[in-house]
Amino acid sequence: MLIVRKTLIGIFCVSGLALAASVNTLQSFKQQIVSEDSELVKTIQGLDVYTYANQEQESFYWARTRVPFPISDCEAILDNIEKYIEWVPNMIEVHSVNIEPETVGTFYNAMDAPWPLRDRECLLAFEKMGVQDRAIGYTFKSFVDENFNYHPKREQVDMKGEWSLICIDGKETDVVYKISLEICDGVPASLARRYIQKLPVKNIRNFEQFLVQEFGN
Repeated sequence: MLIVRKTLIGIFCVSGLALAASVNTLQSFKQQIVSEDSELVKTIQGLDVYTYANQEQESFYWARTRVPFPISDCEAILDNIEKYIEWVPNMIEVHSVNIEPETVGTFYNAMDAPWPLRDRECLLAFEKMGVQDRAIGYTFKSFVDENFNYHPKREQVDMKGEWSLICIDGKETDVVYKISLEICDGVPASLARRYIQKLPVKNIRNFEQFLVQEFGN
């Protein structure tokens, strides 16, 4: 169910992102990333994909990799949301939406969908937290604004998830991506699951390629 809101309080500006929240220790940060009850679903393109359900019974899928880049490079990529269209799978439009003064940093996101489905769209709110230079997390969650001019030929989608970065030795970074997504009514559950299971792998692999493109081998 999409959450209808007129305002979102406390969303930060995503231009040279400042931390909106802090986590006291690296261990507590790691504990917040994924559930210990995660189950292995399958391996895709060399990455293990796991799933778990949170307390609200929302299903999340996630995967992890290690990249040969410092956490500052990874952070620079994820801070620059306006460039997500260059590497995020199926994204066809993204731009900031200043709905109200306290909600600068919310974004409009549109995604390509296979025929005969309509393309998807949503407003996303981001939050960034971290443990100094050792770990950084980016959470995103869709919401509905009653006064926003949505695209008449796109269908709104409900999604939430997180990018997590953990510094290994100053030269390498562990990257975790997790996603919970409602496709739409009318799509068989088995097809929807298969599609969502691939998203962590697609996002991580594209992220790796964009790191190389921006910062070299």
